Amino acid sequence: MKKSLIKTFLSVVMIITLLTTAVAADSFVFKTPGGETEVSETAEKIEMMMEIIKNDYYKDIKDEELLNGAIKGMFEALDPHSTYFTTEEFNDFMNDITGEIVGIGVQIEKRDDGVTVVAPIEGTPAYKAGLKTGDRIVSVDDTDISGYTSDKAASLIRGKEGTEVKIGIRRNGVADIVYYELIRERIEINPVKYEIKDGNIGLLRITEFNENTSKNVAAAIEAFKAKDVKGVVVDLRGNPGGLLSEVVEVCKLLIPKGPIVKIQVKNEIVEEYNSELDKAPFRLVVLVNGGSASASEIMAGAVKDSKTGILVGEKTYGKGTVQHTMRVQGGGGAKLTIANYLTPSGFSLDGIGITPDIEVKASSADTAAGYAPIKGDRSIKSGIIGLDVLGAQQILNTIGYELKKQDGIFGPQTRAAVLDFQKANNLKQDATIDPDDIKVLRNKLQEKLNNSDPQLERAMEEIQKMLVMGQ
Repeated sequence: MKKSLIKTFLSVVMIITLLTTAVAADSFVFKTPGGETEVSETAEKIEMMMEIIKNDYYKDIKDEELLNGAIKGMFEALDPHSTYFTTEEFNDFMNDITGEIVGIGVQIEKRDDGVTVVAPIEGTPAYKAGLKTGDRIVSVDDTDISGYTSDKAASLIRGKEGTEVKIGIRRNGVADIVYYELIRERIEINPVKYEIKDGNIGLLRITEFNENTSKNVAAAIEAFKAKDVKGVVVDLRGNPGGLLSEVVEVCKLLIPKGPIVKIQVKNEIVEEYNSELDKAPFRLVVLVNGGSASASEIMAGAVKDSKTGILVGEKTYGKGTVQHTMRVQGGGGAKLTIANYLTPSGFSLDGIGITPDIEVKASSADTAAGYAPIKGDRSIKSGIIGLDVLGAQQILNTIGYELKKQDGIFGPQTRAAVLDFQKANNLKQDATIDPDDIKVLRNKLQEKLNNSDPQLERAMEEIQKMLVMGQ
């Protein structure tokens, strides 16, 4: 039995009998370790350690558990994206690729400080509950997951449909652990949504690059062409990536003839994916943020370098490596980092990310936090000068009462805006801001911020400029 296990271990080490998935190019060659003497010494060392553990460890442990632990240990010595899966874990992972899982709908990754949320998937329990990019998951059902790989953590988070799971997270700026109790759902991931805005601008939202992405993007493009759309905003915010083959196919639909991405192994370009499209069908603006990772960054880099469009938003995540997924002899599988990728211009973004052409913060809430304070300890009316006047002017301007001059002086322009505001909100029209007015002002500001998307607004402005200028 033990000799058989040792052989299985070595077959995994040498990565024999692989069933390649579409995660990466299938043209890579894996080299086995050196000669028979080395293999023999390795086998003896493994067998010796297994004997010591089985004889001296204070609990009984099965050979299979030691084998899986040994293999997982090898992968933990590599980068965070390389992982060994048991049979059950591998099946779960493959479900992710095919676009159907039972869980809470959150993409996670192991970083130095723990298992971290890359992005919640739109419409899922995690998304609805408010989990955010950058949240660090510290516990699952009160089990401390410090030191867990992302895949081991994912196996705890997933479960039977309709069951509850308790997630503990640490969030920047929040002192205590925040707990979420979520109901697991069967998540059939629809990665593409689209609509036409302002008559001739397409809005294409891609939430991930799974097996369904390129065919759905193709359908969206046909719909855009049928309506004579000339410019498209592609929203990749919070898109954690996915299949290399899928993002390449999407790029071939949107980017003109030339390179899409270059695959590099040990400083040598071993593969280059190219578009053969004669002409880009649309001008593009691509929205990105810190949750845009991996395949999303491939597309963002291809758009930027090909000058098919521009990027708007915030710097991307910075995952520039390629993983090869394989099934191994005896069950289970592995995800191994085999290369890094470069954008068409040769830029290696791993650990760096891509800086957008136009940087726009995610929410106006940051701006609102910097507004002058309104203490409400006096009536604010004509002739008054102070920070509270400035704060009122800033809010009025944000919610739609245009004030060209925001100077902290309650003059005629401010008085007119206050009267318009009071009339629109059924308040006493006395041109004086009292506590009732302040409360309504703050509520209207919050409503505005909740509905605000400054990144998308800027993207729409930029695509409209492109169309007007005939670029």
